[in-house]
Amino acid sequence: MLISNTNIIQGTGDDLDAGAEDDNAGAKWMMTLKQKVARYYDLLPLQLDTLKRVGHMVKNPLFRFLEREVLVLSVLLQKVRSDLKLAMDVCIGEKKSSNHTRSITEPLIAEKVPEHWKKYIVPAQMTATEWITDF
Repeated sequence: MLISNTNIIQGTGDDLDAGAEDDNAGAKWMMTLKQKVARYYDLLPLQLDTLKRVGHMVKNPLFRFLEREVLVLSVLLQKVRSDLKLAMDVCIGEKKSSNHTRSITEPLIAEKVPEHWKKYIVPAQMTATEWITDF
């Protein structure tokens, strides 16, 4: 019994039909999350184009500011895309859940923005869908 409960907590799947009713409920939220993550992944561009460095533009402080912002957003975009890919892999069963994947999936299920995506101030009432669309 102790080993069975430990396997359930760890999510190893070795629990021999213990909690089969919970599997159906778990499958529903996983399917919902899978659809949501796929939609988010499709909304995001593959990469951001960097600004062209032309001789006189480099001296412009506004250009340098925008160049830094594009660089930060480019790194964030790659992080978000890799996190969404990881969440999708967990949903389809290719990867096991970990603390990092839970820090991605739990907020997305609740329609919140994961904390490590918040490079800039995000309004508390902003949903993950709104954030992805705005990004």
